[in-house]
Amino acid sequence: MLASNKALNPSRFLRLMALSMFDIMCSMPLACYVMYVGAATKKIEPWISWADTHYNFWYVKRVPALLWRSEDANIIAVELTRWVSIFCALLFFALFGFAEEAKVNYRRWFWAVAKRAGFEPPSNGVNSAKKWAVMNK
Repeated sequence: MLASNKALNPSRFLRLMALSMFDIMCSMPLACYVMYVGAATKKIEPWISWADTHYNFWYVKRVPALLWRSEDANIIAVELTRWVSIFCALLFFALFGFAEEAKVNYRRWFWAVAKRAGFEPPSNGVNSAKKWAVMNK
């Protein structure tokens, strides 16, 4: 698989596999828990027709916090939906935002902005060491 795809290097492949493994290990139990909470706390109504199912479909019911916080399962379900997407975003950034190709792009954008402010990137080699020594005397 790595040999056939030029854009996929071993580092990127391992990060994708880690993301996939984390997705499987966390999404499946979370989905099962959400289905359990939904089945345990809600009464299943019999199906009548599509017209009945879609009646008042656009209405969003406002539930006071006093009611939905009355059961621990509801609190967990609501808080999970709030925080799981933030956690997933942080995980995605941790896997792909600290990669070497991302760091190269961060440096390039930083120096593009810094040049507009009058700063120059340090040059590599002996000259940069001499410039640093002169500037810090």
